[in-house]
Amino acid sequence: MGSSKETTCFSVGTFWLPTEFTLIPGIEQNEKNKAMKFTLIRKDQKNKSHITMKTVEQFIERIQTDTKNGDVAGLRRHLQQPGSRDFEYGQMHRLPMIYPSAELVRDANGNMTMRQMNGILLLSASHLRGTEVQERVKSVTMTMPTTLAAFVGSSGESVKILVRISRPDGTLPQNEEEANAFLRAAYALIKSPYQALLGVPLDDTELSISSGFRMTHDPHPLYHPEATAFMVDPHSVAPSAPSPIDEQRHDDYDLYTQYEHLYQRAATLVWYHVPQDAAPDAVLAELVRQLCLANFPEEEAVTHIWAHYRYKTPLVFDEERIRAVVGAVYAETKPDKRKTRHAESVGREMRQLVDYLQKRYVFRYNTIMGYTEYRPNTTWFQEWQPVDERVINGFTMDARLTGQNVWDKDVKRFLQSDKIRNYNPIEEYLWEVHGKWDGIDHIGRLAQTVPTKNPHWQRWFRTWLLAMVAQWKGRNRRYGNSVAPLLISAQGYNKSTFCRSLLPDELQWGYMDNLSLDEKRPVLQAMAQMLLVNLDEFNQISPKIQEGFLKNTIQLARVKAKRPYGKHVEDFPRLASFIATTNIADVLADPTGNRRFIGIELTGPIDVSVRPNHEQIYAQAQALIDQGEPYWFDDQETHLIMQHNRQFQLKSPAEQYFHELFEVAENEQEGQWMTTAAIYSRIKKVAGSTLRQASLIGFGRMLSNLDGMQRRRYVNGTEYLIKER
Repeated sequence: MGSSKETTCFSVGTFWLPTEFTLIPGIEQNEKNKAMKFTLIRKDQKNKSHITMKTVEQFIERIQTDTKNGDVAGLRRHLQQPGSRDFEYGQMHRLPMIYPSAELVRDANGNMTMRQMNGILLLSASHLRGTEVQERVKSVTMTMPTTLAAFVGSSGESVKILVRISRPDGTLPQNEEEANAFLRAAYALIKSPYQALLGVPLDDTELSISSGFRMTHDPHPLYHPEATAFMVDPHSVAPSAPSPIDEQRHDDYDLYTQYEHLYQRAATLVWYHVPQDAAPDAVLAELVRQLCLANFPEEEAVTHIWAHYRYKTPLVFDEERIRAVVGAVYAETKPDKRKTRHAESVGREMRQLVDYLQKRYVFRYNTIMGYTEYRPNTTWFQEWQPVDERVINGFTMDARLTGQNVWDKDVKRFLQSDKIRNYNPIEEYLWEVHGKWDGIDHIGRLAQTVPTKNPHWQRWFRTWLLAMVAQWKGRNRRYGNSVAPLLISAQGYNKSTFCRSLLPDELQWGYMDNLSLDEKRPVLQAMAQMLLVNLDEFNQISPKIQEGFLKNTIQLARVKAKRPYGKHVEDFPRLASFIATTNIADVLADPTGNRRFIGIELTGPIDVSVRPNHEQIYAQAQALIDQGEPYWFDDQETHLIMQHNRQFQLKSPAEQYFHELFEVAENEQEGQWMTTAAIYSRIKKVAGSTLRQASLIGFGRMLSNLDGMQRRRYVNGTEYLIKER
């Protein structure tokens, strides 16, 4: 398919922005429009998803009328009410989500996966109040030959724009990972010309095939079936910035667009106060002054100005120059009223430091990891990062360069104080999925991916997973999750992959598979900070550690430990649950019975081809816990587990010789009473020097735990009723 190259100049107020891009001619676009299908997903009041498909024409026709109950109009009235974000619109379940970028289907676990990509990029312009403004944006965006459709969003204050995109050869990605990368690359190329054309900011979002919008109503949508495709070469686009975490998305997107509106207004006012031939420094200073008068936050001003200047060629100002001008103009325009008395007081210096840090950064204290995290105090999205010594030194240097008389101990004192808000990532994730269960047994589906002949596996796995979630939620105050599944098979059966996939991406930081049990302190620390510990290669753990330290540790409900550089022992709630894998069957070493593990021998590789539906798995787990389903093993189940585990018992040479020479007797007529020492002595005579010296106490424990073994206390010790083979 050939291509044509065009160069267009878009007018933005008094500015002209040349943008060069390549279009793919709109050949047979109508046929492609008929082939592509939008995915509509509606969740009913029981959280069950209903999926339908519509062609582009069907969708455009559908949004021209509201539902018979006027649900879109009701949503718009709801959003006009004060505090509407504090409670959900009651008829929201009637308005499906629309996903235009790809045709989505359910996989075996209920996850939405891509069947095929549509080659459509979703853009959105928010905070557009008034029909006149919305119609203007719709009309202007349709002047772009790549615009497929434009219509008002469900809120009544936004415009949704659908843009045709394609690779240079006319093809589209065939898998989700490539499709998501392709959408991000397309957005990086397309945003600037569209934003310049419209004169309003486009919403910043982390685009993917799962980016969508709520069903809307627009009596007059604009549709161009012959739209040409914008050619996107992903290799020509610089890597995108780190993706934002969900906590930032909901709060920051709207705020960013509001600030961008203020910035555009301030930029327009600049030309009323400075001549056309003014020097760049004068223009920058006036822009900063206008932002300051508009109550634009100082750090936000630096971010937005730098975002608009950084791509100019040649580069007029660097970030440090912009920051210096912003600081000077803000200080002159809005002088700090506190700079009067007690200029040299310690209290003022500390307040100045706190103001400086909070102006430039946002902080939170991660209660799970036990450290403070930070990110820039702007809507320019960045991931949270831990505050370490290097970061503290950087904060200190930056503060001193501004003239503040502070030291690293002052910065550390503030960042390690209770002035920093608490943040619990586990509570946040569980809260997000709570109440979303669709009623399907997703935990059972996950257990079914593990092939085994054990008829109890699904029930035991369900109880164990509920115990893990209950432990995260703080339900196990008296007892920890004291049982761990032990997956047994040859190599290459996907055991470790399965274990890792039990946690969603948001909680993968809490997965550990390299814990050493040789030292107590790191084990206790992992139990307080990790969520799931995989004891990989379980057969390498010595019988002594199994019977002692591990057996005691796995049943702890709380952990007492001293933090690194701490001065006293603290009490922490235990978070971590255990799972284990091994390639050897006879690995359980506790002679008194192995109640802490659930040995599961695999009959084939675990099916890891389908990603677990984590949202539904953990929503189901919380729903079952709330309904009162037991997340512990009662005495009957524990006895069944111990019986089942005997086939995986690590048998000592003395035990193996016992089964060769003796068996358990049912009554005194067919057997005889013998002491531990007498039995061991008889075995020693047969085995000779090949039998290593063993503890009679341990040998006695093994005899006591044999099925059906009768014993009695005697003056010379304990006697067992056995018979010779």
